[in-house]
Amino acid sequence: MSALPPTAIHLTPQQLRELNDARTAHKYIRRAIAVATFDGWTIAAFAIANCLCGLADFPSMAIGLAMGAMAYVELRAASQLRKLNLSAPRQLGFNQILLGALLAVYALWKIYEYLHGPSPLAEVTRANPRVGKHFEDMFRSMAVGVYGCLIIFAIVAQGGAALFYFTREKYLRDYRQRTPAWILQMQQTGVMV
Repeated sequence: MSALPPTAIHLTPQQLRELNDARTAHKYIRRAIAVATFDGWTIAAFAIANCLCGLADFPSMAIGLAMGAMAYVELRAASQLRKLNLSAPRQLGFNQILLGALLAVYALWKIYEYLHGPSPLAEVTRANPRVGKHFEDMFRSMAVGVYGCLIIFAIVAQGGAALFYFTREKYLRDYRQRTPAWILQMQQTGVMV
């Protein structure tokens, strides 16, 4: 939705000042809306990729579907934040925590699978046990490193995003208290300021 130019409706100088002040005060909320929208579409893209890659692999399909649900929640909460809903920052924060937990559990599961499951390099090991064992050990170490990095990423990125969203609640509360009612009514109907 586009912002209405001040000339489309006749506003008093006082109302123009109030509108300008609201635009300035709304910047922290606008940033959260932009981040949530970007995150939502990014999660959706990864969900689609997981589902497509997981057509023959049930766990990947399940991860993709879970991520799809999280993308939906993220985009819906971004829309609610745009309408100044006070519960939206909390929903966004908890959604990021759930996403981080999903990624960490997935990574732990994959590490366990690579360390205790059958090796994908079993044929190489049978053909040449000395060389194959070396490659098997190297492959397992790399898998643990990659999935270990995913766990760190999930903690840092999703934890940071959750913290970011939780702190937006304070800005949203302040904004709603200090902004004139006529501007809040416009925003709650979807008009951007």
